[in-house]
Amino acid sequence: MRYLLFLLMSISITYAQTWVPLGTGANDTVRTVFAYSTTEVYAGGDFSTMGGTNSVRISKWNGTAWSPMSTEGINDTVYALYALNSTNVYAGGMFSQAGPTAANRIARWNGTDWVAMANGFTTGDSQVNTIYALDANAVYAGGTFLQSGSTTVNRIAKWNGTDWSPMNGGLDGDVMVIYAVTATDIYVGGAFQNAQDGTVPASRIAKWTGTAWEAMGTGANGTVTAICAVSPTRIYIGGNFTSPGNGVAVWNGSSWSGVGSLGTTVKSLYYVSETELYAGGTFTGYAKCWNGTTWAILGTGVNNFVEKVHAPILKSGRVITNFYFGGWFTTAGGAVVNRIACWEAPTAITLVSFEAKSIENHVKIAWETGAELDNMGFYVWRSTEENGTYTKLNGYLIPSQGGSSWGAQYSHEDFDIQPGTQYFYKLQDIDAQGKSDFHGPISVQE
Repeated sequence: MRYLLFLLMSISITYAQTWVPLGTGANDTVRTVFAYSTTEVYAGGDFSTMGGTNSVRISKWNGTAWSPMSTEGINDTVYALYALNSTNVYAGGMFSQAGPTAANRIARWNGTDWVAMANGFTTGDSQVNTIYALDANAVYAGGTFLQSGSTTVNRIAKWNGTDWSPMNGGLDGDVMVIYAVTATDIYVGGAFQNAQDGTVPASRIAKWTGTAWEAMGTGANGTVTAICAVSPTRIYIGGNFTSPGNGVAVWNGSSWSGVGSLGTTVKSLYYVSETELYAGGTFTGYAKCWNGTTWAILGTGVNNFVEKVHAPILKSGRVITNFYFGGWFTTAGGAVVNRIACWEAPTAITLVSFEAKSIENHVKIAWETGAELDNMGFYVWRSTEENGTYTKLNGYLIPSQGGSSWGAQYSHEDFDIQPGTQYFYKLQDIDAQGKSDFHGPISVQE
């Protein structure tokens, strides 16, 4: 008689996550990060070197190394970045020159050179704090500025590909963040109290419809510095407020509610799902993730403030599981990273069960998932010792049948067995980036 031993795993999410340095990092604060892809990550801030290379206030990561964007770099702090593609990268801040080009607080990188965007913003010591681009003819910038050339814009303006235009009176206080879903669904946060030349009360958060400003309930009682807009009925905000919520809140289309109690100040948010919302800031822990129930620190965390968290998007709309953090910190997960690091999650598999059964002349290995995030498929590995050397059984990848909100059932049959031998099996999942995680081992006596 053959004996059966299997392990039924309770529903759980397995994350093989870790902090990964990006070269040797920066020699001064990283104020902003924009990840277009894992091989095209832009960083801006106060630094003069990145990865040991002269990169003055702005630099590009290609997946293995940092490189400058022009010899001269940018002549003052970069606070905002947005990339539509490699030839439309927008930078904003306090600067008056980008590379050899005169550029007032905002400029565009065309893949080779920096290009001025008309008059930019020229009011005193003003700065651009945030940029969001829907396309090359719909670029939105916000900050502390009042004018573009001779045109009054009041802290927020739209670029049409040729010039900057006002947005119906603008706002009466600093703009810290812009997040656009469509041209008629644009969400703006900051330190303002009113919009539209003071005619629309809007406490630190407002919606732009394309022609007019709208309040969003009673707003927040402190500055809003982060927004993630999933849809018009799911808008997350973060900042230095205690109402609604303590640091983070969500809008359902008609009212606000708190998202746990993270504390202040939340400088940046990045949404993956209702059970995966990343936050960075000056709050205790500095880098955390909301799992639907609580705010959990990422590994052993970072040792100082986070200014920005960002991740690239797959063409399918799913987030690649590489999250880039920039800020004041010098260590992440106990390792020296110097102000920029990647929180890397190769795969996220909700494994409901994983078992091995002896059936006549073979062993059937079966598993079931509850959900799969960017999973490509599976390999099954076998050994005759629990901690021994494992051999891959399937030469082909068993393709994924699950998704981010649903799972699937799988099996593999092992006929190359000997009577009386105990076998140990592991399951390997592979994600869209070729990264993997192992589950098990489980065992069966043949």
